[in-house]
Amino acid sequence: MMRAKPEVKFKIIKEMTSRDNNLVRKKVGLLTPEETEAENLRLEHNRAWQKEWRDQRATALPPKPPKPLSRNEIIKRKYEGLPLTDEEYAIYRAWQDTKTEQARERRHRIKANEQPKPPKEK
Repeated sequence: MMRAKPEVKFKIIKEMTSRDNNLVRKKVGLLTPEETEAENLRLEHNRAWQKEWRDQRATALPPKPPKPLSRNEIIKRKYEGLPLTDEEYAIYRAWQDTKTEQARERRHRIKANEQPKPPKEK
C-alpha cells in the first residue's frame, strides 16, 4: 500500500473492506485503548479455546510412531559404537561409500596437478 497518512489509509481500506468497521480501524491503528484491550481479551480467549480443542483432538488420536533416525544421527550412533539395524547400517554404508569415492577423486585431482617426482638413483 502506498505511503499515506492514517486518515487516508483509513479511507482506502474502508473502501476495500466495508463489511467490518472495527477491522478496518484495527488495521489502520485507530482503535481506542479500551477497544484494543477488548480485542486483546478476545484474542486471548480464542487462543485458549483453540488450545483446549487441539489438546482434546490430540488425546483422541493414537500416538505417532517414532521418526526414523536421520543420516547424521546414524553416523553418530556408529561412531559411538551403538548397535545399528540393517536399514541403518545400509544407510551408513552408502554414506561411507560416497565419502570414500569423494576422497579417491580428491586424491586423483591432487595427483593430476602435481609435478612428477624425479626417479630415484640406484
